[in-house]
Amino acid sequence: MKVYFLVWASIVVMAMAARLQAQTAPPQSKQATQAVSFENDLRKLFANDGTLNRGTNMMMRTFDNRAKTYEGSPYVFPQWLPAAIHLKDGYVLKNIPTKIDVYQSQELMIWRQDTGDSLIVDATAIDYLVLEDTAKKTKHVFKRFPVGDKLTPKFCEVLQEGPYSVLAYHTRTFLPSDIGKAQSTGRYYDKYVAHVEYYIVGPDKTPMKIKKNRKSLLKALPPHQGFEAYLANHPIDFDNREQIAAAIAFYNSLFNQSGHKN
Repeated sequence: MKVYFLVWASIVVMAMAARLQAQTAPPQSKQATQAVSFENDLRKLFANDGTLNRGTNMMMRTFDNRAKTYEGSPYVFPQWLPAAIHLKDGYVLKNIPTKIDVYQSQELMIWRQDTGDSLIVDATAIDYLVLEDTAKKTKHVFKRFPVGDKLTPKFCEVLQEGPYSVLAYHTRTFLPSDIGKAQSTGRYYDKYVAHVEYYIVGPDKTPMKIKKNRKSLLKALPPHQGFEAYLANHPIDFDNREQIAAAIAFYNSLFNQSGHKN
């Protein structure tokens, strides 16, 4: 009996030691697992599988963390925000630090925290992405639509989606310092100036640009007396994206589930 008891006791001690070792495993192992997972996600995003045009021109850029002397930002959101990137084949990359550069040529960038590099993503592989601003507790959905002067696919923020959707197309212009110029305003710093254009997308999926006024909005939508009454009682500030989204949400509520006007 003593032999059996000693064997049993040894097994219990070994099991407890194994459990303790698992609980106190160094954090490096977890980091290594996360690194491998991220590498696998990068392969899914950039690997050319013959069906999606992924990664034909993958580029890498070192992100500069130094303080800048300019005002504004070339990005829709200046900080890296975690994103859920939904690929066209259904795969979802989660919690990827992401920025959308809307100055000059539009670029989607993801940040490799382990190397400090940012990768320029081949946007043709992406169906849509959701940026999460955890500080403000808001989420921002971006899809690509043919907008802008050349009507080429660009990332637009979907403010409201339904039978009729409203998009915000963000751009930036750059103003250099005018110190030393004949018509100087005394501005000693460079500046990025934010611009936004609004588009309505109907059942035909073709974006229609609207001006920031009531007349242009009504022209972009099939007429409805209920909506005109809504606008009369709820005048829109077209610099207020929430009010524009609320108006389109109300317009969509005038349709039944089959898409016909009530």
